[in-house]
Amino acid sequence: CVNITVQTGNTNQRTGVYVDFNRNGIFDWFSSEEIIYSSASTTTVTVPICIPLYSVSGPARLRVFSWDGTSLPPFIFNPGLQIAGCTFTLPYGDIEDYTINITDTVAVDTYLKKDSPVFPGSSDALIMNISVLPADSTSGAYVAQSFPFSLTGSTNTSDITKATLYYAGLSDDCFDPSAATVFGSVLNPSATYTITGTQNLTSFQKNIFWLAYDVNPAAVIFNKLNAELGPVAVNNKLNYP
Repeated sequence: CVNITVQTGNTNQRTGVYVDFNRNGIFDWFSSEEIIYSSASTTTVTVPICIPLYSVSGPARLRVFSWDGTSLPPFIFNPGLQIAGCTFTLPYGDIEDYTINITDTVAVDTYLKKDSPVFPGSSDALIMNISVLPADSTSGAYVAQSFPFSLTGSTNTSDITKATLYYAGLSDDCFDPSAATVFGSVLNPSATYTITGTQNLTSFQKNIFWLAYDVNPAAVIFNKLNAELGPVAVNNKLNYP
C-alpha cells in the first residue's frame, strides 16, 4: 500500500478518496474497493491506497472530495450518480483529480509444510507450497523466471543435497513429482540460493509451485529442514510474498 495525505484546511470538512482501479472510466461509488476512504470531519487525513487484484495496469484516475462536514455527499442518496469533477456542485467543497500509475499485479503466497517427518535419504521431500497469481491480463504473457530461497531455520545445510522447484499447474490438491514439471533445481544448495527457469503463468489463477528437497543419507535424525522465499521474478519484476 501507498499512503497519501489529504489536507482540507477546515475542521468542518469531510473527505472522500476514490480510484478507478478497473479503468473503465466509471467510479463505482458503492464498490468497497473503489471507494478508498471516507472520513469524519478533520483537517488532515492519511489515506492508504492498496491495489486490489482485479485492477488493470496503466494510468488510473484518483478523485479526492472535500465537502461541508454537516452534509452527506449526494451519491449516498443516488449511487448511480456520476459526479463530474469540474461541473458538479458540492456544498462548500472541492473536487480534485489526479493520475496514479498501476503496475502489473502479481500476488505471491507460501505455505510451509510444518512439523512433518522427513527421513535421511528421502527424495523429493515436500517442503513448501508456493502460489503465484498474476492479476492483470493486459500485459500479455506472464513468465516466472526465478525464485530465491534461504535455508534459514535449517539445522545443517549439508543435510540437503538437492532443492527442486516443481510447477504443478493450477492444482494444489497433492504433491506428485511425476505429474509436475521441473522448473529448476540446485545441487547442494548454500544458505541462500536461487532457482531459475522459465514458466508461462495463467492470469487470474493461482499457479502452483512445489519446493522439494533430496535429503542426505547421513543427515542426523531430529535435524530441521526449512525454507524461506524471497521476491519472485515475473516478467523481470520482483514480487514479494
